Amino acid sequence: MTPRSQPSGDSRTSGLPGSTRVGHRIVGRVVVVGFLTSFLATLVACGTSLDGTPTADAAGAPSSSAGEEVEPAHTSEAGVTMISEFPGDGPRADTAACVQLDVRLKVADGDTHVTTPTGDHSMVVSLNDTRVIPGIRSGARGMRVGGRRALGIPPALAYGDHGWKLGGVPPGARLHADVTVLWAADPPKWSWESLHHAVSSGQHHLSLDEGSGPALEAGGQATALISSMDLKHDAVLKTGWPSCSAQAIDLGSSDVSVWFRNELKGLRSGGTRIVLKPSDVPAEQADAWLVTLVGVRN
Repeated sequence: MTPRSQPSGDSRTSGLPGSTRVGHRIVGRVVVVGFLTSFLATLVACGTSLDGTPTADAAGAPSSSAGEEVEPAHTSEAGVTMISEFPGDGPRADTAACVQLDVRLKVADGDTHVTTPTGDHSMVVSLNDTRVIPGIRSGARGMRVGGRRALGIPPALAYGDHGWKLGGVPPGARLHADVTVLWAADPPKWSWESLHHAVSSGQHHLSLDEGSGPALEAGGQATALISSMDLKHDAVLKTGWPSCSAQAIDLGSSDVSVWFRNELKGLRSGGTRIVLKPSDVPAEQADAWLVTLVGVRN
């Protein structure tokens, strides 16, 4: 969905394979992050949060690193055991529209790590998304950005009696999950009036929030929420915010237009810009893109 660089002498653009056209063709070659695939479940969702009910046996709880606060093991009504916790001091994950989680899973009765399709194990998701296994949704309730939890997840809140062969989860397996909240936020505030004013003023982008994390540098990579916009109809063509759909952006890739890469330089993790289409870009592309960085890797 990001603008793609055009071959010399060729003004045509091609849509991302499998993408939906809404009003304009969504163009660009972007690697879509597989942030949900490893946690899809066919189970009925259970949104019960941890309630602090003590368990009879906390044996086997991992020791904490220096400086970590360790809670006595306790279990929610849903059956998720919180083995240990290091509280974060950032925004709450369960009150934000979207969160970025680093999740490391392994089968509890052994050292078998659950295979995930993402190399960095992180995913951008809503904690209300029923496609995420209930144990992760329940276990992350009450966490804040920067916080970490070690969780014990029973089969009924993971992959049940059938397991997940592709991920290496045997039938009836209990899982151990290490969950870290990396980012949590609500959609940025902006108005069509301010955006049209930026266009009429000749601006190439409109900064809504510069962010506070690492700045995206030339050649850097980032995970981002991207929405295509149609200024003529005051419409967001495909927004990532309601579904928290994230994409990978590589500013060193020749598949991303130079002008688009330049407009994102300097934006920090957690920041949002509306990038406006230059006048010489083919009309079939979107007029602007709303880009929120949720992770920067330079």
